[in-house]
Amino acid sequence: MSPSGCVPAASAAGTAESVRTALLATAALLAGVAAAALLLLDSDYLDEPGDQDTTAIGLPPSTGATPSPSSASPRPTATPDYTVPYTNLELTSPDSDYEIDLKTGRVSRETPAWFLGREAGEFYIPDDSAAYIPPVGTVTLPDCLQGLDTQPASALPFTTLRADRSFCVRAYGGREIAIIRILNTPSDDGPVNLSITYYRRST
Repeated sequence: MSPSGCVPAASAAGTAESVRTALLATAALLAGVAAAALLLLDSDYLDEPGDQDTTAIGLPPSTGATPSPSSASPRPTATPDYTVPYTNLELTSPDSDYEIDLKTGRVSRETPAWFLGREAGEFYIPDDSAAYIPPVGTVTLPDCLQGLDTQPASALPFTTLRADRSFCVRAYGGREIAIIRILNTPSDDGPVNLSITYYRRST
């Protein structure tokens, strides 16, 4: 028996060892918690959009319908006073022996009532018809109506009416108008390709 109030040495040593073990276990637990917290913080950091390469891969431009380059093709105009028997009809005149029948939209060796021919470096039309040469660009029926009344052409030379130029022809009586676009360089001898839209007054 030890004296009263004294703890045996062996018992004291065991108690100290238990305390040390508990402290080590607590320290290890705290270290584990700290490591886990650091790992979570690093993961959140890596998930931040600003800390990652978020460069988008651009898609190629749309390959949908692309407007074609502007041309002088006549655009059929919604005009209640006129009907359109044919639009952008392409015809080829083989040489100057042929004429274009503007009313029927045919190439003919005979001379029709309303025609377009060519010789001596220019196009020609019937004496009782009128013509107008608009500026370069797309031509509409209102353009022709105004130009025929205010700026009629006295001649239709090839030097002015080159490829992709247009002009208007009005038949006698003013009820029929053709918008004619030249598709290739005109000449007296070679073929000439034309695109024609024909308007006929209905009232």
